[in-house]
Amino acid sequence: MTKLRCWLRTVLLMALTIGLSWFSTAWADLNDGLVAYYPFNGNANDKSGYGHHGIVHGARLSQDRFGNGRRAYSLDGKDDYVVVSSGNSLNIREVLTISVWVNVGTFSNIPYFVARYDTGLREVYKTGSNRGRFEFRLNDGVKVLVSNTIPKTGKWYHIAATYDGSIMRLYIDGVEDNSKSYSAAIYPSAGGKLMIGADDDSSELNQFLNGKIDDIRIYNRALSESEIQQLYQMNNQASNNCWAIYQNGNLHIPYVKVIGPFGDELHFEADMQYEPLSEPMNFQLTGAKQK
Repeated sequence: MTKLRCWLRTVLLMALTIGLSWFSTAWADLNDGLVAYYPFNGNANDKSGYGHHGIVHGARLSQDRFGNGRRAYSLDGKDDYVVVSSGNSLNIREVLTISVWVNVGTFSNIPYFVARYDTGLREVYKTGSNRGRFEFRLNDGVKVLVSNTIPKTGKWYHIAATYDGSIMRLYIDGVEDNSKSYSAAIYPSAGGKLMIGADDDSSELNQFLNGKIDDIRIYNRALSESEIQQLYQMNNQASNNCWAIYQNGNLHIPYVKVIGPFGDELHFEADMQYEPLSEPMNFQLTGAKQK
């Protein structure tokens, strides 16, 4: 088996466009259930359509994980944060997904990433760190899910936390890392605030994030594993964590993004087979499915 860099996804584009019969099977709409979205493209505005815009306190616009300037926020770990003062669509009671990209400079102060509070500053749902690992908390810490992964400082990670009413799940870079059973309604938070990069459940702000944060999404539904993988791969560039698998003449590519015949963006998992003695090396599309 040979692992190939994901730049090879481009090999599929013509094969998919020409050789694949377009079909009407439904595929994941990553805007479905989206109640807050902060791409941090020059500001802290909410792009979900709900208007839950953030107010920036000290945080500076910085490079994102691709090196694009003013496309993420950098926080100093001392007093920087972003706050969303209200937003009743964030009063999620049953099922939930939190998705965020983070690059942590230090875990020593147990930084918070994204946290929702009720009007009494009781923590309702939260992602952050716990003793050098990532964590997902519900209902003021009644249930805490900690990652098996021990993250490194100075590295970008995609964190996704889901709750479907019976199981809490934590995904790291598109892969399920840990899960825990839990069956309870999420505490009500009407009129409460959303904090980004700091904790506000005591008499003063604390547990500030030292690092960078980007592309925060909150859903009022539990995304599936394949949808989490789509979020992780969305706009992704080639990296050491992104591979196609070549074995015995077969090339498997777990994710490819194609612009469809009507200008819509389609996502596929695909398999191709090497054509013997072809020069240059050619592959024939043998199977593809929408993700």
